[in-house]
Amino acid sequence: MKCNSLEEVKAPSRVEAVIANVRTKANEYGANADMVEALYREMINRFIKMETDEFYKN
Repeated sequence: MKCNSLEEVKAPSRVEAVIANVRTKANEYGANADMVEALYREMINRFIKMETDEFYKN
C-alpha cells in the first residue's frame, strides 16, 4: 500500500484496533495480555520504522 502521508504510515487508530484484538485473543487463550501487547507494540513500532524510512526515500 502506498501511503501519502506520515500519518497514514503510523495509523494510530489501526494500531490501537490491532492491540485491542490481540489483548482479547490473549485473554481467550489464557496468555498474559500485557506481555502479548508489549510484543505486538514492539513489532508494530519496528514495522512503522521500516515504512517511515521507505516513505522518506520516496
